[in-house]
Amino acid sequence: MAEQQRFRAAPTLGGMRIAFGSETWAPSVDGVVTRLRATVTELRRAGHEVLLIVPDGAGVREHPDGVRVVELPSVSSRFVSGGRIFGLPWRGPVERALREFRPDLVHVLSPYILGRAVLAAAESLELPVVTSFHQDLATAARHAGLGLLSGPIWAYLRHQHGSSDRTLVTSQAMAELLPRHRIEPVELWPFGVDLERFHPRRRDEAVRRALLGDHDRNDVVALYVGRLAPEKGLRRLYPLARARGVRLVLAGDGPMRNQLVEDLADTDTLFTGWLAGDELADLYASADVFTFPSNTETLGFVLIEALASGLPVLAADSAPTAEILGGSSGGAVVAEHDWGRAPQLIRSLLTPSRQTVSRAARRRSLNWDWTVATEALVDIYRAVLQVDRLRAPAAS
Repeated sequence: MAEQQRFRAAPTLGGMRIAFGSETWAPSVDGVVTRLRATVTELRRAGHEVLLIVPDGAGVREHPDGVRVVELPSVSSRFVSGGRIFGLPWRGPVERALREFRPDLVHVLSPYILGRAVLAAAESLELPVVTSFHQDLATAARHAGLGLLSGPIWAYLRHQHGSSDRTLVTSQAMAELLPRHRIEPVELWPFGVDLERFHPRRRDEAVRRALLGDHDRNDVVALYVGRLAPEKGLRRLYPLARARGVRLVLAGDGPMRNQLVEDLADTDTLFTGWLAGDELADLYASADVFTFPSNTETLGFVLIEALASGLPVLAADSAPTAEILGGSSGGAVVAEHDWGRAPQLIRSLLTPSRQTVSRAARRRSLNWDWTVATEALVDIYRAVLQVDRLRAPAAS
């Protein structure tokens, strides 16, 4: 025990040392990556030190200045999650990195595969650990016709999150769900959005004309942003693809792309591939309505970015979606059986004018800010460290 006490860095009153373990860091339209990148940037700006433990080949060289990065060997297969990279759970390199970095606290996002090694190393070094829950795998399995896997999935998640001091969730809906599956204690990690980058002023008629293609300028550009994967409910968008007066634009990539291209070959659906940064922000602001067909999300970052861009939203009915929209007239929810009416619902949403619903969408986002969200996260870290310090004398 004395050796572990010597290892432990004394938490400072100012900046902390935070080690993050993440299953991915790829530069893609991914809510977990979006949140982590923004959080790391804000932590560095506030004077905290950061270590990232991520899979190799996952875009790790695109990170804020001063961030230390450890890449673990990874594997991928085009038959699994569309070729997504998975880091191997090698504990040795992780433990060496943590010993060298001497973090105050370890935060593991979605501790599934690579996260197992980070959790084991942190436990060996008796470091305080926070985990965060970002994907409702059990619900996704049920929607994929694999409901029998729900029980084993929750059992595995209980095991993974059970070794942490606190599990963070991204919405109040998840804060209510996890305790029902005996994952506790949980705490809300507030969300944020880059309100300067995602802004209605980026609306560009030249971009909109390019999105419309041969369509009439008065037609509606209906945008989807995200992974092209079965759990996203993308077949619900087929009525929009075939509706007169609507141009469906799908921004993203994933294992379902080829199937979508085949199914929608008789339509003029536009596939843009992955977009990011200012190009993505211009796309949001220049569309007319955002479509969000997934009801398996724990939050839905693209939904938040769309609202900040002044883009009215047509979204699948779910607890996290209702939490984000909050009754705003800048969005409407669609029951699972009602997506056949999506073209009519969009026209109703845009009445009396797009400008009116755009302003309502933007107003809904104005209280969401990454600085505020990260300050709340730091408060959670400090609370965990305080409990850990009180425990230490008793443990010795």
